[in-house]
Amino acid sequence: MPLHDWSRLPEWEGVHQLWIVGLYQDIKSKLPPGYRAGLATVPSLTIGGPATHPDVSVLRGQSLADPAADAVPNEMAGFETEVTLLALDPTTMVRVYRGSDLVAAAELISPSNKDRESSRAATVDRIVGYLALGVHVLYVDVHPAPQGFSLADAIAAVLDYEQPPVPTPQAMAYRVGHSADGTGRALAVHRAPLTLGQPLPTMALPLSLTRAVRVDLEATYSAAAGDYLSWLPSLNGTGPEGG
Repeated sequence: MPLHDWSRLPEWEGVHQLWIVGLYQDIKSKLPPGYRAGLATVPSLTIGGPATHPDVSVLRGQSLADPAADAVPNEMAGFETEVTLLALDPTTMVRVYRGSDLVAAAELISPSNKDRESSRAATVDRIVGYLALGVHVLYVDVHPAPQGFSLADAIAAVLDYEQPPVPTPQAMAYRVGHSADGTGRALAVHRAPLTLGQPLPTMALPLSLTRAVRVDLEATYSAAAGDYLSWLPSLNGTGPEGG
């Protein structure tokens, strides 16, 4: 099924839920012995506002003390209340383990992961954090907006390596290992720009320096989008009927 323009269709969140489960099932079925996969919901800390559903709201002048409690000792003196909104924006991803060790993660990027500066920074930091810990990463970003922002380019900038510009939408796979001198991480990157109206590629999710599973993005996307959008009429050639 050709890739849809999700800026013109209303049901991304539903498709996201079906697609991430499909990716989990596809990856799980191909894992070699000794590996296991699971779905994990990881909260991403976003600082700023306004947020649609903040989990914690801190307002200037708000008292956090329990009036029934004893007087707070001097150890707590000096804390001040900030005007800050803390929003926990959960991200569901596929995680692959070998034994108890997390070795790989696969993620579908949503518009909320990059709709403002703070969410973009949080998404970049999350992926870079996995790579710094030696976790291999595959992510798929099918959303062209915001114009001029490329998650792949932002990750490259933070890690300070040069690569040809990667436009959005995009799929990216990162394989990490130890550098030759043992002072850092060696990084190998597979870049796959995506095109609206065209099928999605098959991508390798590395499990180690010598092992990977091939993830069928096209089949899993087609199943998710086809199931969820089957009731929608064709929308200027981008709906299920018009592809």
